[in-house]
Amino acid sequence: MISSQIIRRLKTALMLVLTGGFVAATFGAAWLNRRVGALSAELKEFQVRAEQDAAEREQVEERAKDIGARLETADQELNGVKSRLNVASNRLAKSDAEVAALHNDLAEWTALSGTPVESVKGALIQLKKTIIERDALLATEKVLLVENDQMKGKLGAILDPEKEVTLPDGLKGKILVSDPKYEFALLDIGRRQGAREGGRMLVNRNGKLVAKIRIKSVTDDRSIANVLVGWKFDEVREGDQVVY
Repeated sequence: MISSQIIRRLKTALMLVLTGGFVAATFGAAWLNRRVGALSAELKEFQVRAEQDAAEREQVEERAKDIGARLETADQELNGVKSRLNVASNRLAKSDAEVAALHNDLAEWTALSGTPVESVKGALIQLKKTIIERDALLATEKVLLVENDQMKGKLGAILDPEKEVTLPDGLKGKILVSDPKYEFALLDIGRRQGAREGGRMLVNRNGKLVAKIRIKSVTDDRSIANVLVGWKFDEVREGDQVVY
């Protein structure tokens, strides 16, 4: 017959086993809960990034379409300007010939009467108007050519970010502001000097290569550029020279 002491010891052992199992189960459940929570957070973060990527991709596609449409419009405007310029040039050439003939008539008339013919005065006035119109059309064509070139550069940078964009030979400038934290710099050159989005330039200091940058955005006289990954050999500083 089992003594009461043995029974008590068996009860104590059983309680310890049950308690240990409960504690282990509790800790196991807590670890699983933490693991599930971490995985859920990671999944949520991935979903957010995926949505952001999709939104950015959609924005890029919309921007490319917009620039493409603007480029087509600019081409049409440019063709219209060229057509008007041809008309004005033809009118000018015709006017030049007419004025040359009228000058001869004017010389003969002046020699005879000392008074210029009114028709010659009218032709001279019309010639002046034609020259003004031609010069205005030439200026408009120049502006449209620059804008057309800029939009082509923007479209190319969107469709093929790695494509090398050609800049004017000898283009150079300086770093006005540098932000080493975000790896961008403000340049003192812009559209008027020949800078284009996507163009790449070298940064040097005292003849030493510092970095290579890629122009991200352009205004008339300023540009913002990013330091290219793998091309940073020193911190880009204000006053550094940029060359193409």
